[in-house]
Amino acid sequence: MKAKQIKTKEELDALWSSLAPLFRASMLRGTDNHVTPDDIYVATARGACHIFYVLEDDGSVPLALAMEPLNASRGLTYLIIALGGHDLDKYYDAFWSDVCIWMRLNGAVAVEGLVRPAMRRWLTKYGFTPVCTQMRLSL
Repeated sequence: MKAKQIKTKEELDALWSSLAPLFRASMLRGTDNHVTPDDIYVATARGACHIFYVLEDDGSVPLALAMEPLNASRGLTYLIIALGGHDLDKYYDAFWSDVCIWMRLNGAVAVEGLVRPAMRRWLTKYGFTPVCTQMRLSL
């Protein structure tokens, strides 16, 4: 198992058929699908989004993460747009530590995500803390 990052448009195109279903499945369970896998593809292709994924020895991709940088008043923060896949606990230690090292090396001070209640419970056990409740009025 390896944690990998999409670094080129060619890598994105080669892996998209494995990544898109993971993102789509995670978004179907959400309550407000204002971002689509296609949005993630376009943003990543133009360099505005970063995708990390787990690559198993057999070539399968069981987990993928998409995030975008935000310049907040307290410093660079990465916003998790989508986290899809299975066996999150199995991959957490190796995968997440690599992603956190990458974020720190790129000057980040925090990572945030807008998550459903079930994901909130899961992330809490890994040190994430609730900071606000997001609300939306669709127009």
